[in-house]
Amino acid sequence: MSTRRRPVPADLLLVAAVALGAAGLLHALVDGVAQRSVALAFAGLVALGQCAGPALPGDREPAPVATAVALAYALLGPLHGLPTTHGVLQVVAVTAGGTLVGLAVQRAGQAALAAARQPPRAPGGPPRSRSRGCPEVGRSPRP
Repeated sequence: MSTRRRPVPADLLLVAAVALGAAGLLHALVDGVAQRSVALAFAGLVALGQCAGPALPGDREPAPVATAVALAYALLGPLHGLPTTHGVLQVVAVTAGGTLVGLAVQRAGQAALAAARQPPRAPGGPPRSRSRGCPEVGRSPRP
């Protein structure tokens, strides 16, 4: 009997998204980025939208702010009277790059918050006992 599970459509979609994101980033590295300031601005907005999602009850996904920004970049029309020159793979690269930066910032913030919640440890040894009312074995209690 096989213990491997069959890939579900969500797994296949994830693989396709990672492959498309890698292709977009590779294209941006090889051919360069058209209108760099615009691409950087949208990548920053995607990153901000990725890490600024509110926590919703019931483990629901937050509003897709990053997705809305990516869609706005994809549908961006003329800028300052000139046509935009970015292509589909650049939109994918900007979205993937912004998403990766946003997730990295989000993970770093979660790690910093978890570290801040840890109680401080005494240097050089185990924590001291804070119980004062228990006498040691073999000694009489102090008057």
